[in-house]
Amino acid sequence: MTRLTTLGMAVLAAALLAVASPWSAPAQEATPTPGPDQDGIVHVVFETEKGSIYLAVDTKHAPLTAAGFLHNVDAGNYDEGTFFRTTRRGPASRITIIQADIAAAKRANAAPAFKIETTTMTLITHTTGTLSMPRGANPDSGRGGLSIMVGESHSLDANTETHALGYATFGHIEGGWDAIHAIHQSPAVARAAGGGRRGRGRGAAGATTSTLSATPTAIPTPPPNSLPAPDGLPYDASLNPPIEILKAYRVASGPK
Repeated sequence: MTRLTTLGMAVLAAALLAVASPWSAPAQEATPTPGPDQDGIVHVVFETEKGSIYLAVDTKHAPLTAAGFLHNVDAGNYDEGTFFRTTRRGPASRITIIQADIAAAKRANAAPAFKIETTTMTLITHTTGTLSMPRGANPDSGRGGLSIMVGESHSLDANTETHALGYATFGHIEGGWDAIHAIHQSPAVARAAGGGRRGRGRGAAGATTSTLSATPTAIPTPPPNSLPAPDGLPYDASLNPPIEILKAYRVASGPK
């Protein structure tokens, strides 16, 4: 009898322990994903080897492009991606940018291609700090890249006179210029004139991934790498090594 009583008390004690006491820590709820603010801006952080970059993604003026970009952020596709290209404006180049791509191993999960939103539609031109979506020859082929305007690059804008569609813009930089300039000035090697659309993603060891160039269709003469840039780097160059994106994620607000 004593043995049964002891066993019963043990079972009761275990049952009581299984019930949450009023002093137990409350169950933590999942943190909601930050959405657009009152101006339609979604704030995103890119943590890179050179520091953090703060992006303001404009869902109001560029809803399709912003949705594709945010899909890749939320899916973790930029994590372990790289900044692979740096250009500077000069006699042999018309744009000043750094360009990134999603991780090679995650390209299959990239956002579906979407119809281009031209700068005449969004009214966001390729001024310093603008975010732009690279693409291929098909204007509706933007999926997962990112170009940051380090300087004025209006040759990427749509042109109603020549009927050039240009590239889709979808926001601006709101902080992290030290990191951007560090990436722009990192060691680089000249890209092959008219080609070299490749960046190395570290998501798959030893794998390379084709990336969509933000170079204007018409290559000026002389060729892009015939003259050195003032800082000693080629005008159009591949970062060597590429600069890794450690993590990309939404935040509730921009930098303080």
